[in-house]
Amino acid sequence: MRNRLNKNRKVDSSEWATPVVPVVKSDGSIRLCADYSVTLNPNLIVPQHPLPRLDEIFGSLNGGKQFTKLDFKHAYLQMKVHPDSQKLMTINTHKGLYICKRLMYGLNGAPAIWQRYVDGLFQGMDGVKVFMDDARITGSDEISHFTALEEFFKKCREHGLKLNLNKSKFFQNEINFLGHRIDSKGLHKTDEKISAVVNAPVPRNVHEVKSFLGLVNFYGKFCENLATIANPLNNLTRKNVRFLWSKDCQVAFEQIKKEICSPKILVHYDPSLPLTLASDASPVGIGCVLSHVYPDGSERPIAFASRTLSGSEKKYSQIDKEALSIVWAVRKFYLYLKGRRFTLITDHKPLIAIFGSKRGLPVLAATRLLHYALILQSFEFDIIFRKTIEHGNADFLSRLPKTSEELEVKDDITIFQMSQIEALPVTSKELRQETSKDIELGPLLRALREGKDLQGREAQYTIEDGCIMYGQRVCISRKFRKNVLEELHAGHLGIVKMKAIARSFVYWKNIDNDIEEAAKTVSIVLDFAGPIFEHTFFLIVDAHSKWLEVYPMKVTTTKKTIECLRNSFARFGLPRVLVSDNGSQFTSYEFQRFMHKNGVRHKTSAPFKPSSNGQAERYVATLKQSLRAMHKYEGTIQQKLSTFLMQYRKAPNVTTTLSPAMLFLKRDIRTRIDLLLPELKTKIQDKLRRDNFEFRDRKFDVGDRVAVRVYRAANTRWKFGTIVNQDGVLHYIIDVQGTLVRRHVDQIRSEQGVSSTDVAVPDLSQSSAKETDSETRSPPVPDRPFPRRSGRIRRPPERLVL
Repeated sequence: MRNRLNKNRKVDSSEWATPVVPVVKSDGSIRLCADYSVTLNPNLIVPQHPLPRLDEIFGSLNGGKQFTKLDFKHAYLQMKVHPDSQKLMTINTHKGLYICKRLMYGLNGAPAIWQRYVDGLFQGMDGVKVFMDDARITGSDEISHFTALEEFFKKCREHGLKLNLNKSKFFQNEINFLGHRIDSKGLHKTDEKISAVVNAPVPRNVHEVKSFLGLVNFYGKFCENLATIANPLNNLTRKNVRFLWSKDCQVAFEQIKKEICSPKILVHYDPSLPLTLASDASPVGIGCVLSHVYPDGSERPIAFASRTLSGSEKKYSQIDKEALSIVWAVRKFYLYLKGRRFTLITDHKPLIAIFGSKRGLPVLAATRLLHYALILQSFEFDIIFRKTIEHGNADFLSRLPKTSEELEVKDDITIFQMSQIEALPVTSKELRQETSKDIELGPLLRALREGKDLQGREAQYTIEDGCIMYGQRVCISRKFRKNVLEELHAGHLGIVKMKAIARSFVYWKNIDNDIEEAAKTVSIVLDFAGPIFEHTFFLIVDAHSKWLEVYPMKVTTTKKTIECLRNSFARFGLPRVLVSDNGSQFTSYEFQRFMHKNGVRHKTSAPFKPSSNGQAERYVATLKQSLRAMHKYEGTIQQKLSTFLMQYRKAPNVTTTLSPAMLFLKRDIRTRIDLLLPELKTKIQDKLRRDNFEFRDRKFDVGDRVAVRVYRAANTRWKFGTIVNQDGVLHYIIDVQGTLVRRHVDQIRSEQGVSSTDVAVPDLSQSSAKETDSETRSPPVPDRPFPRRSGRIRRPPERLVL
């Protein structure tokens, strides 16, 4: 202790002073440490440098025949500290204050600083591996071993590093390193650790159970069935479980000791030998085996690994479990696999098409499988199929997994749809129960869980919390499809937006057709607007076409509301669904009785949530804005309302892209704006054809000699005349014996198409003026064409009468 202090500089005072913690070492010497946790450590930025993994260290000793073990003397204390930092490391002892000149034990970041230093110093030296204050040197023969030692000593001499000769051993056939016995054959368990397990007493509480399992799990890579054997002991460590040492616990305790004592050897990792990774999954766990393939064709294990599945993972489909086992195995043995080609072995054939390097990712693969495939794309591997009976190692491990929270890999996939569907009238719990009963989804669910062949569709489906997912969409059973359609239609967003929402959340066969039918369902939305300029307005909106009806009301009672609805129903018919808020007019018994008598389903929005009746609320705002803008113009409120409704019904809607009139009436209404457009014949004919009227293009020219229909003569039906002018598209002005008459095209025939016996003979005794006067005052023929009938004049046959 005195020698350690004398190497430091004593001072009378210091801004920093850390208490010392002397530690007695195994050889009786003292290691001087300081408790910097209460002084300097909270104020330091800790340097980051990764410590070597055990797998990496053991792999670096591959191929060694003999081994040398060296120990750095006082490790950290060999590193000098910059003068500006020395005063910060001042220690407070019974001899006074001392400024430390070298890196002290207890300083946060000291291990990383030392490891970074020795890694850089001995980097690139074959057969040399340094971990903290221990160095291991080996070689494939004596010459290479001597060469490595010589180079190592040279580096130490150049940088002033000292070694502890008493702890060093040279050219040993086997050495103990980091709790393992290492020789030329591979890794072994040490006798000291085995003895600690074998001689361990029966645990008396949960703390002792955890200590025993921690000691056993250190050698988990040597044991193929450790997790299942230790399952009764693992159950004792769970929360809210009473400690009770049962017969099963005692049996497990003895079996674990027996398994640890088994003489199993793991071979050294050799980068020159082919590498295989076999994985498998069972309903309870996943397992994997990393092996080397030797020239004689035999496979020898490098390491075993397994773990149990979490509660949510146990509900995965079989293909998802198999894929999870592959991804977990690759992550577990990342250091061995990254940057080199290896063979991946699975007993689930559909995964070859998804993870195989010769094909791209399937377009319709489930999200979780796509996520796993993207992870595996960073590795170089060949995936092959091996039957289960030939896949014993990994299959056995998956069915006998090791439970360890440290080894459990959480799935990064979070299905947002499953949390969202809880807010629907159908919860995921109800959907999970009905999925197994559904005639379509039930067999599919069982096939996915059992890993059956689905003719290439396995990758499209996955299981999440007992529900089937199609990509990112939840598959809905038949029982709840109507509920989901009603929820989609509740916002009255139109077919396009309903489909867009559905394609993000839900799926079933022919869902698009069902959405189209649901969107066409006649439903109207009700609400009141006002008061606006001392008036209240009752709004009725057709959800499909956005057609708007507005009724000014002095009082908003249930009786007046029903009167307005009766008026609307008489003109447009009864809707199937009517949506309103929770106003007293709509929740009264009288209104509910009116709805029931007319067979209308009444739905109300959520209380105190006007936005849930958003469509009506939006039109209330539009009406208020328009009427306020028109307030400065002349006219009554009814005139302004009529102007607003005409313009609104004429204008195309943003959602439907068509005007409300076109969707509601199947035609656009005519406004004064239409007066600006010329009345072209082609437009009229197109309109007639759209209205399903058969119109034959019968055309006459000015000056044509035609026969005109006569309605007043008793014995004649036609008169001849000459066309003087054309009045519109379907009417003509005709000069008939000096009298101008107006006739529709259906009342005109060509001169050759009428028999002379049907033509009237002029009666000169009557005044032509009188005839002209009577003809010109005849009622006008309506513009709309009459239904077309045959123009043939029927003449009954002459019969013999006896």
